[in-house]
Amino acid sequence: MLASILAILSYAPFAWVAKGTLLLCVFLFVVDPFPPLSRLLSLIITIVVAVLSRAYRRWHEENAAQKENEDTEASNKEKES
Repeated sequence: MLASILAILSYAPFAWVAKGTLLLCVFLFVVDPFPPLSRLLSLIITIVVAVLSRAYRRWHEENAAQKENEDTEASNKEKES
């Protein structure tokens, strides 16, 4: 069951999965279905989502900068020709 859910979520945009995970964490933190562990699990998952979001943002910015550099180099080569 978990594997099928993860397979479906792998096709969803990262922002949707991150927001859904954070909503699940809020639910677990407020409802506290299994008292000592649910709040700890919510905090850990929130930290993991924050780290993954930061890594995703850096990766996205680096790709944009790399494409910009490639475009600049291509336009410079065209001007030289």
